[in-house]
Amino acid sequence: IAVAICGWPILRSGVRAMAHLAPNADSLFSLSALGAYGLSCAAWVQGGVGYFDVAAMLMAFLLLGRWLRHVAYLRAQRERNRWRPGRLAPAWRVGPAGAGGADVERMPTEALRNGDVVALRPGEMVPADARLNAGWVELEEASLTGESRPVRHTAGDSLLAGTQVLAASGGEAQATVLRPCAASLRGQIAARVEAALG
Repeated sequence: IAVAICGWPILRSGVRAMAHLAPNADSLFSLSALGAYGLSCAAWVQGGVGYFDVAAMLMAFLLLGRWLRHVAYLRAQRERNRWRPGRLAPAWRVGPAGAGGADVERMPTEALRNGDVVALRPGEMVPADARLNAGWVELEEASLTGESRPVRHTAGDSLLAGTQVLAASGGEAQATVLRPCAASLRGQIAARVEAALG
């Protein structure tokens, strides 16, 4: 019963693939389960011990594997949505008269271009790959580099888009955009995840 009911989608797929002379993994599992079941029936009829549990366990493990694969796929979908460039909060772009923070405007990260100066404030994300202009910042980079501790960057250091600003000298730092969000390391990772998931 377990083989016939629980394993029906696998058996159907395997038999169809063999009928079209294009066997797949389901064909292999179907042959294995049906073979184990058939040999168990023959042994049972002759008064021997049947191993019906082998066929049932084979289907159970296969179904468990498919369920785990589905869970992993759903997690990957969630991560794909989290990594899309538009998911970053808007950036603070410093205008030409922005010395001292006078001319700062909020704008989408996708609108940033190479050479734009952005303000980095604690609690926010670095909006694009950038170079720190002055002072220092502490960043949480675990999502990109795996580094579990905050990393301190000083003037001239490169900063990665999507890392979180934990602290900054004077409460705010400024950085020059090197690569906009879509061309950043984060954007490249997002594009690869998108291509892998289809």
